Amino acid sequence: MDALLRLLALVGEAYLRGGGSVEHTSGILRTRPVLTIAVGGNNWTMGWRSSWPQYPENDDTGSSVA
Repeated sequence: MDALLRLLALVGEAYLRGGGSVEHTSGILRTRPVLTIAVGGNNWTMGWRSSWPQYPENDDTGSSVA
């Protein structure tokens, strides 16, 4: 859990410093903005109704923490 909070803090800091890019993805009726922030070699993607966070790897098993 601490690793996730640390990564979320890094993403927040990158966002506040202007890091990230806004892309417009096509939907059925219109385009939607999607924010992508690269932190530590991983891309965090946040859209209007969904997000795709990059969870850290668990050191013991090699699987994701989530």
